[in-house]
Amino acid sequence: MAHSVGAQFVAALLVAISLAAVPTSAVAAPVAATVSVDDIGGGVTVTRVAVGASADGSVASAAVSGLTVPDGASIAVVTWQGDPEAQFVLRTFADGAFVSSHDGVTASHDAADLGEHDTVDRFAAAPIWLSHEIDRVEVTRRVGSAHHIRVDFLTVPARAPVLTSAEAVAAGAQPAIRPNEEWGNPGWVYGNEDCEDGPSEPGYLDRAAIHHTVSSNSYPPSAIDDLLIGIYYGHTGVNGWCDIGYNFVIDRFGTIWEGRTQSIEKPIQGGHTSGINAGSVGIALLGSHQPGGTNGAVNPSAGTAALITSIVSWKFSQSGANPLATVQVGVKNNDTYPLVGQRLTVPAIYGHREVEATSCPGDLAMGLVSQVRQSVVVVPPSVRNILVNNAHADGRHAVTGSLDVGDRRLFIGDWNGDGMQTFGYYEAPNYYLWNSMDSTAPDLIVKYGRPGDTALVGDWDGDGVDTIGVRRANLLFLRNTNTPGPADEAFSFGRTGDEVLVGDWDGDAADTVGTRRGNIIYLNNGFRSGEADITYGFGRASDDVFVGDWDGDRVDTLGVRRGARLFLGNRLISGAADLVYDYGTPDTRIEYGDWNGDWIDTPLTIVD
Repeated sequence: MAHSVGAQFVAALLVAISLAAVPTSAVAAPVAATVSVDDIGGGVTVTRVAVGASADGSVASAAVSGLTVPDGASIAVVTWQGDPEAQFVLRTFADGAFVSSHDGVTASHDAADLGEHDTVDRFAAAPIWLSHEIDRVEVTRRVGSAHHIRVDFLTVPARAPVLTSAEAVAAGAQPAIRPNEEWGNPGWVYGNEDCEDGPSEPGYLDRAAIHHTVSSNSYPPSAIDDLLIGIYYGHTGVNGWCDIGYNFVIDRFGTIWEGRTQSIEKPIQGGHTSGINAGSVGIALLGSHQPGGTNGAVNPSAGTAALITSIVSWKFSQSGANPLATVQVGVKNNDTYPLVGQRLTVPAIYGHREVEATSCPGDLAMGLVSQVRQSVVVVPPSVRNILVNNAHADGRHAVTGSLDVGDRRLFIGDWNGDGMQTFGYYEAPNYYLWNSMDSTAPDLIVKYGRPGDTALVGDWDGDGVDTIGVRRANLLFLRNTNTPGPADEAFSFGRTGDEVLVGDWDGDAADTVGTRRGNIIYLNNGFRSGEADITYGFGRASDDVFVGDWDGDRVDTLGVRRGARLFLGNRLISGAADLVYDYGTPDTRIEYGDWNGDWIDTPLTIVD
């Protein structure tokens, strides 16, 4: 919260090559130059003051300069050009007496991706909060070269402080989050380069990145909104990004704050982990947790791990991401991985330092990352009824709970090799697989394929476990394990518009593929392109088609539904069906599987 000053303060700013004081005889007469005074939105005023400006307006890299802290300013941001690794020390004074020292003031390694402008010729340190009594600051350059050094003072409108403690929430539910308008976020900067289209929404979320802001650890509740605006200004006003980079920020009092615009409502791309922001949620701890770094270091407050866990559980439950998975991402621009397009394998939940050359989120916070990985719970949406029938007859059902599958197609398979099939569904790029017919979270969440792919499941190697695959146009990519990775089998079959079928057509225990074109069936007994091993006509082109073992002979055959009537054949030939019966209504959603381990596939009904 901003403070006011009853009398004009006088401050002196000292910039030197090392921690040692610079002799006054070595420096020209100090001159301070106010570069600009601007309103950056939300009533926030920034006064930019150049250090050591000469009469012609140039700025020396090492000079003494006297300047006045603007009335009511509560945040100081040191910015400069030159070495991005330059470090400064900022000391504060009140009525001539030393108050505090902020050591190792340096630029953050947080970064936006290409496509959101990143001004690389000016760098900003973390915001430093100036308490009410501060009337002078001194800055010393300690490491690296720097020129056009500036101190930007922010004057923030007064707001009532918000202080909430950590609140327990149900797993997967949204935790208590203060929306960004409560800290006065001026909003998306459409006028910055590459920002004219508004917040970017990649359409998926499979990772969480943990950061610290390298801000002071001793701030009171009244300073939180000022610090957040200081971070926002550094990201937008100095770096040229579109908004504050973090999606969420957690303060030391147990409050979660929304950062980047719309981060509560959507999986918005942030600007926090260079080159791999798309598909991630960025969570920052408001403070410094690296020993020897800026502002010293403290252990994260009690309950911080639970707060991070609550955010990640909520976001991962919305997207279905697996907290224990590893994810392959394409790098766009990253100092540690400079080759654009390079594939990087990262944990689904990681500290910033695990993907980039930085100490973030600090040694004292890294221990939280592993805690969060083990604690996140992914919970599917609401519950519907699944009606399982163990006979080829209508009305003989056992009722069990399931997730709300909506309009998604269910996939039936034995994901753990216990001889009984359960269900799953595909929502690109993730498979969600259950090992039991209940309403708990999925047992497996596997990232595979990409939006637009057709999902496939089958026992491709005959080991008794059904695994994943996708079809892209007429290309098939099949995995022998329910894990991400390259395809174990890759080949083309059929035409792009064909309906794809999966089954064991020859009784060798391994599933292969086929296609349906109109009412003509094309089946292969191997993973290869070319002519089908079996071709025949069955049913009508307008029929719904099913694959299953209707008589328990370990060979999959086909069936079709016409209205409410099922026609199932026990042989892969044209002709009359071997089994005909009515089931439900023409609108009943059904799938077939072996629900009790007797090798005979029977219906499953999805009840809205």
